[in-house]
Amino acid sequence: MTTTETDFIELHAELVEAIGPVATKLMQHLPPDWTQLATKTDLANLGTELRGEITGVRGEMEGVRGEITGVRGEMEGIRGEITGVRGEMEGVRGEITGVRGEMEGVRGEITGVRGEMEGMKEGIAGQFEKLRGEMVAMEGRINKQLAAVTAQIAKFSLPIMLTMTGVALTVLGLTITLIISGALTGAA
Repeated sequence: MTTTETDFIELHAELVEAIGPVATKLMQHLPPDWTQLATKTDLANLGTELRGEITGVRGEMEGVRGEITGVRGEMEGIRGEITGVRGEMEGVRGEITGVRGEMEGVRGEITGVRGEMEGMKEGIAGQFEKLRGEMVAMEGRINKQLAAVTAQIAKFSLPIMLTMTGVALTVLGLTITLIISGALTGAA
């Protein structure tokens, strides 16, 4: 039932008779359209609807949590692979350090031979030529060793760089997936 302006005027007149001039203030506080007021049933229906939506959002959040847990597991796997690569790199570094030590030993030997040569320089010419021949032979061995060491270093460097590149690309791919997933979840 709708209330007309006439109904308000009659109600106002009766209230003025019953309670006096305060009736005007009371009438000013009444809503103009009673159909716009929410009932207890309206509020209960809204509460039920909101609870349903909250339950749906919680379900979606659990799904996202599951995905995050999966991504964390993948990241732990990648961390393990990186740790393995680091271990391999440390092994290669150790080998390189060993080769450097050997090279220093060879350099020390060469320095010793050169010192001996300087002392014997004024000696017999035949012995000088003999020492010179030995040095040439030793230099050939050193070059062979250096070539072998260089080949060994090159053999280890390429697989390590390829592995690290693969790991970096995997991490980049996962990062992009997370960003896209976050953007899609934010847009929903």
